[in-house]
Amino acid sequence: MLVAFIGCDDQGVTPISSLKEKSTKTSNVSNLEVSGIPSPNFTSNRWWSYYQNVQMSKYNNSYGPDGISWTGERNMYTTSPSFIKSVFFQNRIYMLYQQSGSYYLHSSSDGLSWTIPQMIPQFKISTGSEVYKEVELAVINGELYAYQLKVSSNYIWNLTFKYENGNFSSLISSPLKGIDGTTLRMASFADLNGVKYLFFTEGTKLHYSQSTDGVSWNSSNERGVISHSGYALDAVTFNNNIYISYKKSGDALSLVRFDGINFYYYNINDFKTSSHNVPIATDGSKLVISYRAAGSDSNLVCYSYDGINWTQLKVRGLSNQRFRELVATYN
Repeated sequence: MLVAFIGCDDQGVTPISSLKEKSTKTSNVSNLEVSGIPSPNFTSNRWWSYYQNVQMSKYNNSYGPDGISWTGERNMYTTSPSFIKSVFFQNRIYMLYQQSGSYYLHSSSDGLSWTIPQMIPQFKISTGSEVYKEVELAVINGELYAYQLKVSSNYIWNLTFKYENGNFSSLISSPLKGIDGTTLRMASFADLNGVKYLFFTEGTKLHYSQSTDGVSWNSSNERGVISHSGYALDAVTFNNNIYISYKKSGDALSLVRFDGINFYYYNINDFKTSSHNVPIATDGSKLVISYRAAGSDSNLVCYSYDGINWTQLKVRGLSNQRFRELVATYN
């Protein structure tokens, strides 16, 4: 059953008493075999996951046709990036990663063969009194944008960049809110009915900023409290709602659903995860979340066709890995 764990009665946040959502629990966890490496492409294999091999400190990827059945496994990096973010843009996967104090960008037309990584000096790493969070990528009206939260002079700013002519150029810095001294985590982008949103947490408080063009952003709004113990939120638009996945304190796999007015907070059944980030993606027909099981080295996915009823599956052959990124390649 989906359990609401927070609700406020002001600022458009629906109280717990008015939540009517429920979910069915899958009692038996099935196994999905990861085997062989077929010739991959974005027509037959539309789902791609990227994960860290904990024992070897390397990144691998796997792929499949539906986000549920996974085949193939391939090493991508000889060392372990501290952060990765990917997006499907102009029939290519663009992947941004952070390593040795710098950001790098590369792309692929099939998910396996990649261009030579290009350093992106416009994206900064925290130094001294200035704090920079990890970079978010977004495709808006056929253009690729990047967003990075920055803390400077006791204020949170959003830095907007646009990808053109093979590089990112800085567009504008938008002030979001005053910092209150608690932990700030990177922003996650989603679009709902033409309105662009950046969601982020500061301490235990969920905030969002709005934009009509993806360039200039309004001051942020606070929307309730989430007991967030992961590194980052991840957001995706599905069935005219935005779904935000995260790891809740106590290892609960949790979601926030936003319909453009109200926020709904709940756990996904009693699923537990040890992952600090739990990527969520959609192919338009279903939601898929990838994560590592709490208390074991098993890798899991759960999926839903309505955002309410969720099925959990164990991905065999990917033990002792940590999922970092999940992307569905569809137009």
